[in-house]
Amino acid sequence: MKTVNQLILDCVAKVLRINETTDAQISISVTGHINALECDGYKHGYYKGTKKIINGETYYESDYSPLKDFPCGWIRLNTEDTESQLRALLESLNTLEKELLTKEAK
Repeated sequence: MKTVNQLILDCVAKVLRINETTDAQISISVTGHINALECDGYKHGYYKGTKKIINGETYYESDYSPLKDFPCGWIRLNTEDTESQLRALLESLNTLEKELLTKEAK
C-alpha cells in the first residue's frame, strides 16, 4: 500500500505542476466512499474545450480523459492492478506535461 500511496501523491503533484505551469485545468480526486481515484480535464483550459449546449446551458467537454477506458473512469485503489494503473496514469500525465510545455515554448 505504501507504493500505491506514493504513486497517488506523485500523480497529484504532477497535476498541480501541470496546472501551475500551463493553461491546462486538470482535476484529480480520490473518492473515499468507493476507494477510487479519478482524473480528467482540459488541456488548454475550460473555455477552450469543445462547447456543448444541453437544455440551454453551455458546457465544455473534457479533452483529457486518461481513464476513459476504465470502469466508470476511475482507478479502484484496492485491486491487484492498482499500482500498474497508477503508473500508467503518471506516465500519461508526464506525456501531457511534455506536450503542453513543448507547445507553449514554440
